[in-house]
Formats: sequence, structure tokens, C-alpha cells
Amino acid sequence: MKFLVGWGMVFVLMCLLGVWQLERYQYKKNLLTDAAARMTAAVVALDVQHDPAEFSHVKVAGYYLNNETILVQNKFHDDQLGYEVLTPFIIASVRQSAGAPRVLIDRGWLAAPSAHTQPTLKSITALQQLTGHVRHVSEYQFILGDNILNPDARPLVIQKIDFAALNAIFHSVFFPYVIKLDASVPNGFVRQWDVNSISAVSPARHLGYAMQWFTMAIVLCIACWTYYRKRIN
Repeated sequence: MKFLVGWGMVFVLMCLLGVWQLERYQYKKNLLTDAAARMTAAVVALDVQHDPAEFSHVKVAGYYLNNETILVQNKFHDDQLGYEVLTPFIIASVRQSAGAPRVLIDRGWLAAPSAHTQPTLKSITALQQLTGHVRHVSEYQFILGDNILNPDARPLVIQKIDFAALNAIFHSVFFPYVIKLDASVPNGFVRQWDVNSISAVSPARHLGYAMQWFTMAIVLCIACWTYYRKRIN
């Protein structure tokens, strides 16, 4: 009977893993539905007094700080290596305030000219009217090596967004989120903000994993029953 207990524990574990994947499926499905609704909702003015909700569709007027542009390296688009271009933006309504915070604008992906060179970026000096959706940045991003090799380089090259490090380097304060520029707004680069790219694992894949676990549990049950019948015969 010991083998039955062992197989039974494996069966329960498989079922639990299947249920967990179903829960992840429902969570991801709700997340993407909510994100799509917010990203396509009517644009609202950015509230600088409160953190906006994730995926909020916002508008803001102000000026790019061209000399503080940041390049996030090792970003790919259609199998081509490039950078995600982030430019700090100072909001017009708080521009004259001492220590006015900046908001980081994700202007999209730009191809790297070659493996060891950086793209040349045009300065944008006029007042800008921007729209985009808000993304809060996870601090748990795996990278290899140091995030910032040369903090004095301009444009600054990083592997991931670290607001504490950026605050120290630029002697300023950033809002704790990024605004991903709408594709229709000028002075951006490749912007394909597909809602399905929000999660590395799609809801359909979670559902597929759940079915795999349940199928293996059924197969195990059949194998156990067949083995048991042979033993008693």
C-alpha cells in the first residue's frame, strides 16, 4: 500500500498545480482586460499629487530634459538589438517649483547603430503635449552585472530602471512610474504597446499548463489502477 500512498500524494500535487494554473489564468485574463480598458479609456490630466493607477491613460504638458536621456540596453524588436529610450520630462505646471519632480517618458525602441555605438538623438526644446499610459516599474528585475557601468555618461546607459539610482545621479526626484508614449504622439520611436506584452506568460499558456497537470493526474490515476489490478490478480 505504500506505493499507493506515494502515488496518491503525487496525484494530489498535480491537481493542486493544475488549480494554481487555473487561478493564474483567471488573474492574467482579468489583468489584461483591465489594462486594455484603461489604456483605451478617455485621456485624463496627470494628477501629480497622487500616484495614478496602473495603465491609466493620461496627458501632460511640459518639457523634455534632453541632456538627461536614458538608454535601456539589450532591448530587441523583430530580432534586432536596440535601446528603450527614456527621457525625463518636467511638467509645465510645476516647472518653477524648487526641486520639481520629473516624470520618465518611455519614447519607445530605437535600433542600435552597431554593437558598440549609441544612437544620436535630436533635442526637443519646445513645449510638448503628451499622452500615454502609466506603468509602475517593478524593482525585482533580474540583470547580469552592474546596472549602471558609467553614471557620468550621457546619455546614461542602464540595464533596468532604478529610481533611487536615477535620483542620486541626476540630483533630482522622479515620480515612481513611467509614462509610455502613445504611438500617435510625435518625437517617439517604435512603440508597440501590445496589451499581451504586459505579461511574459499569457492566460492561454496558463490554461494550457493547467490542462497538462490535470491530464498527467488522470494518466497517473489510470496507471495506478492498472498496476493495482495486476497486483491483486
